[in-house]
Amino acid sequence: MEYSISYRVRPADLLFLTLSNIYTSVAGFINIVFTIAMTALIFKFWLQTGPLFRIFMVSGFLLFPIVQPVAIYLQSRKAVSVLPSDMVITFTNKGIRLSTEQENSFIQYSDLKVVKKRLHLLVLQIQSKGSYIINLRRIENHGDTIHTIIKDKIRRNNETE
Repeated sequence: MEYSISYRVRPADLLFLTLSNIYTSVAGFINIVFTIAMTALIFKFWLQTGPLFRIFMVSGFLLFPIVQPVAIYLQSRKAVSVLPSDMVITFTNKGIRLSTEQENSFIQYSDLKVVKKRLHLLVLQIQSKGSYIINLRRIENHGDTIHTIIKDKIRRNNETE
């Protein structure tokens, strides 16, 4: 098997991944509870408070549904801007080859820590440090196949250790 794709991460991919990590953890639960509590405070005290406290209430309400995603998106744009734009990822039987015009590297399947599938994203975490995010929409109908093959190779490597 050999399958090549041009590697391109969009800020929206990082935003989705970060928000899905947040909202599948305790922090996400706290965000939801805080937003519901702020909604209740706004409805209960809106008519009884002055303009300054109203600004605080609305700011608190907008913190997690609006401000947090915008801040994450801006940070994602900054992170994506430093990535090489001409990277090609090739999945082979022995591992994953990463190539740009300046550099080539090879990741053996034994160096992969875990592969996760989050709706339309495939996340490859490496033992050392770092991850690669692949948008499954970019690899058409091969996403499930690649995900299954990589998980199988990781499982086989873990069994032989």
